Amino acid sequence: MALHLITNPIQVQFSEPPRFVRKPHCPQSFIWKGHPYQIEALLREWRHSNSPRISSAKRRLGVARIYFRVQVTTGRIFDIYYDPAGDGAWILSAEHLDET
Repeated sequence: MALHLITNPIQVQFSEPPRFVRKPHCPQSFIWKGHPYQIEALLREWRHSNSPRISSAKRRLGVARIYFRVQVTTGRIFDIYYDPAGDGAWILSAEHLDET
């Protein structure tokens, strides 16, 4: 499977709002370039705190980007993440492409 890097901001929607704003769960859907994508399955979740936008003090407090690998209803697979730095942002970072 090939990886197509994207790194574009997205808007996300939740069936239930996250309990903690800075530690959200996987969204129900997202909008990228005006097109809605319904998330069908959460394939993987992980955290990464080596972002240059996250200070070392915040890293010690456990602040990290939260990544979600998701499959949407069309079968496409995307990596999206929540970046808690600043006001917080949701980013579509990559699409996994089938090489067949």
